[in-house]
Amino acid sequence: MRQRSRWIGLGAGLAGLTLVVGSVATVPAGASAGAKNAAAHQDLLRLSDLPTGWKVTKTTSTSSTSTSSTNDFTEVASCEGTSASGLGANVPSAQASFTRQQTAQFVFELVGVFPSTSTANQTYGFFSNAKAPTCVGQLLAKSIASGATGAGLTASKITTSRLPFPREGSATTALKLAIPLTVDGENLQMNADFIVIRSGKKIAVLAPVGLSTVLSTTFASSLAKKAAGRLG
Repeated sequence: MRQRSRWIGLGAGLAGLTLVVGSVATVPAGASAGAKNAAAHQDLLRLSDLPTGWKVTKTTSTSSTSTSSTNDFTEVASCEGTSASGLGANVPSAQASFTRQQTAQFVFELVGVFPSTSTANQTYGFFSNAKAPTCVGQLLAKSIASGATGAGLTASKITTSRLPFPREGSATTALKLAIPLTVDGENLQMNADFIVIRSGKKIAVLAPVGLSTVLSTTFASSLAKKAAGRLG
């Protein structure tokens, strides 16, 4: 269960720690990929999937994802009243991030390849659960607050709600985050969509983010469609 917990934790970090770091444009440039993660890496969005004006900031792959906390998945399961049993396999994964600095907009993606469709579906269920806005939201809020502190920011009153979203792949669910930030005494609002797409035994977590801007639903839907297409 620990490795799957780490994968979920990384998903939280994607819309938490990485979002905050990305919001202040400190995501380092560069790219790397592990051979074991070719299946996940090749399913990431490409720069060609985004409109003109965007650039790639980072792509990475790992054979077993990790996060600073190994209890995130268990916490979500406990909150939702569901079981985390049976989710003990490694999940090779890959990440990509994109930025459009002129408008302080960002896109983050995490793709994981699960051992089977059933384990992918069980994991997806933690995001689609009726209690996900509260339970997953608590995990995201914790990650975002922690990331803000590390980046020298202050985040408070983070709210999470269900985001109606068209189905892509085998199944799609989404949350919307409103994240008030204070940077050097200036109040800003970060707006993020947290979109989870399952296709067979693969899951993509997609997060379009705007700092003091709101990315359109049309843009998010277009990216989700392309991400699902990459998953196959």
